[in-house]
Amino acid sequence: DIRDPETGRSLRSFHGHDADVNLVAFSADGSMLATAGDDGAVKVWDPATGKELWSFEGPMGQVWGPSFSPDGSLLAASWTDEAVVRLFDLANGTTVREIGPLGAISLGTSFSPDGRRLGIATFDEGGVVVDVRSGEEVLSLRGNELGDSDIDWSPDGRWVATSGWDGNVRIWGAGAGALRFTL
Repeated sequence: DIRDPETGRSLRSFHGHDADVNLVAFSADGSMLATAGDDGAVKVWDPATGKELWSFEGPMGQVWGPSFSPDGSLLAASWTDEAVVRLFDLANGTTVREIGPLGAISLGTSFSPDGRRLGIATFDEGGVVVDVRSGEEVLSLRGNELGDSDIDWSPDGRWVATSGWDGNVRIWGAGAGALRFTL
């Protein structure tokens, strides 16, 4: 359901998934909306028309943490039952990369502002940052025994924030992955 931010009135409503919708994300330019659901699918929509542009399904489990690359060319999403994050090319609908299994359920994903890295929040003591091209881990953002539920980058790319199941937010330096602050 897309609503007017000032009045709360529904502008567009459409059926997206056959089970609960877990998370949603807009592309940076607002031309696409991703929805992730318990039905094992992540879908990409044109929010102006409600038309489904793409649907991607994994072999099993819930989908969480959709995020678009800054240029809107890639979509990342997390299949929690498999502990796998998949990257999709939105020009042709193909799977670009599969990252994992990560050893623990993964939830949130977030591309760096330059689109070269992907942050992934996990229950495995925190988060990781991987190189988008290779899928290899480049930073470990671990330090929370209870794990993290979400991850995001500062607009200038200097910081990565993780939200933990322990009730804390941790701010990491994006260069070396050093923990800077715990809120």
